[in-house]
This record gives sequence, structure tokens and C-alpha cells, in this order.
Amino acid sequence: MDELCLSPETFQQLLEKMMPWMMSAVGACDTEPATYIADMESSAELEKGRQLAERMKEVDAPDDGRPLSEILDQLCSVAAKSGVDSGSGGYCGYVPSGGLLHPAAMDLLSACINHYSGIFIARPGLNQLEINVLRWTARVLGYDPDRAFGSFTTDGSMANYVGVLVARRQHFADDDDLRLGDIM
Repeated sequence: MDELCLSPETFQQLLEKMMPWMMSAVGACDTEPATYIADMESSAELEKGRQLAERMKEVDAPDDGRPLSEILDQLCSVAAKSGVDSGSGGYCGYVPSGGLLHPAAMDLLSACINHYSGIFIARPGLNQLEINVLRWTARVLGYDPDRAFGSFTTDGSMANYVGVLVARRQHFADDDDLRLGDIM
């Protein structure tokens, strides 16, 4: 079997190794601070985070792998314990995307069953589910679900990119050359 295509048994073993770390993070959800940085200018915590980043810096990808337990320890015990925790109940900067367990569980399931959903023919049923949710959201927001359209994106950068493309397309008539245009 291909190294990248894990057997069910190997995948289960991987999840079993990761489970204690995930449960630790879940248990700390309400007890960890929203930030480990009290004062952005002089905080010792900020300096600890900078030093951590410096220690973790690698110019080239390593030639050899490291044990999963070592990687998980560095990731979960050290790297995840500095900076800002947008998944904390005390964080109010914006609607967080991390630390919310329902989406994390569904993201894992989605990654396992839906290898590619960029086009309808690849996974028609799963694409239809996305279309349904978009239509429900349009209706809740007061838009006509038969005229509204959209897509889910992975992050704000992609959403902004799509927004610029839609605005640019809307600004020019069908016969205008988009390459020559100025949207400002």
C-alpha cells in the first residue's frame, strides 16, 4: 500500500497516538487563557514565543523523520502554549476558526471521505450538501435562495480573493476586456 494512503489499521493507530493530546486540548478549552501575552511590548511570554519560533526555524526540510511522539510533544506542549488562543472562550478578536470541536471533527471526517469536492461530478452528493447549506444561509440572511450564490472557502484570504474577482466581473460589462480594466 502507498505510504500516503494509510490502511484503516495504521490510521487507527495514528489516531490512538494523537488522542491523548487532543483530549488534553479539549480539557483545557475553558481553562487556558485567551492569550499568553499580557503586554505586547514587554511581555516575557512574547519573548518566550519569539525564542520558541527561533528554535523551531528550519531552513531546509529535514532529511529524516522524527518520532511522532516527539513532534506531538513539541507541537502540543510547547508551540501551542504561546501567543494567542483564538479558540479560547475568552478570545473576542473575531469569530474564531480554531478550537471549535464540532467543525474539527467534521473536518476530519470530510478529509477522510471527500478527497476532492472542487467540482460537482467528483462528489455530487457532498457538493449538493454544500449547495443546500449555502441556500439555507441565504434564506436566513434574507436573500432569495434562487438568486443568491456563493461557496465556502478555507479562510479569509481566499474569501477576499473571490470577492475581488466577483467585484471585478460585476464592474465590467460582458464585452469589456477584464485584463485592461481598473476597478478603482
